[in-house]
Amino acid sequence: MAKTIMVVDDEESMVHLLRTILEAQGYEVTTVMDGREVVAHLRDRRPDLIILDLMMPEMDGWEVLHEVRQDPGTANIPVIILTVKKDELDRTVGTEFLKVEGYVTKPFVRRALVELVGKTIGK
Repeated sequence: MAKTIMVVDDEESMVHLLRTILEAQGYEVTTVMDGREVVAHLRDRRPDLIILDLMMPEMDGWEVLHEVRQDPGTANIPVIILTVKKDELDRTVGTEFLKVEGYVTKPFVRRALVELVGKTIGK
């Protein structure tokens, strides 16, 4: 059975790009374009990995990550942040304090993202 990745981003073009890249690698991809929808989706289905944008309206990625980490049923789902935020403080908060598996800035290198996903959850 294919590993499942949930892509959370409010930009339709980015969601489409990530879906194309990840499905070509054999992953099953679900997409969510609103941070508030993530929690509802996680009640029904647990992905093997979440790729999460930080800058979204309504509920940003930090709030989503907080919700995911607070729920014992989802706390251990690996998360890779994919964002335009290049600030070192954001990277440090994500990787050291919130224990995300990766912090990737846009624009990203396709091969590097695919390798990080593979390292995190395999195929």
